[in-house]
Amino acid sequence: MIIDSSKKAFALLPPIQNTNQEQFSAMYLDLGLKLICSKVLFLGSKDSCEVRFSKIIQNYYLANANSIIIAHNHPSKNCLPSDNDVYFTKQLKTICETLEIKLIDHIVYTTDSYFSFYDENLLLVSKII
Repeated sequence: MIIDSSKKAFALLPPIQNTNQEQFSAMYLDLGLKLICSKVLFLGSKDSCEVRFSKIIQNYYLANANSIIIAHNHPSKNCLPSDNDVYFTKQLKTICETLEIKLIDHIVYTTDSYFSFYDENLLLVSKII
């Protein structure tokens, strides 16, 4: 499947396993934006999730990917990103730029809605398509 919009990415996100627990996942895409694999990388508490940049990047190289979309759920059912979410995304974007990795989007989602950093112009990357 080609993921050329946040709507398609949201539709492919893993279902929320526990509504009282944050889960952080990453989608790894090839040059044509075709999904190579999607993995839940971290599980957290009801209001946070400890994420290691190194594991995101390691899985990128293992997948032989060209780009990444990251996502995490908000058990609060409010899909607006927190200040920590924004700060984290800026840090990861800087790391990815240094390594010449394309971070396409960060999606914060609930069971029925989502917020896309890409759609809200919070990631300065070229348009997907």
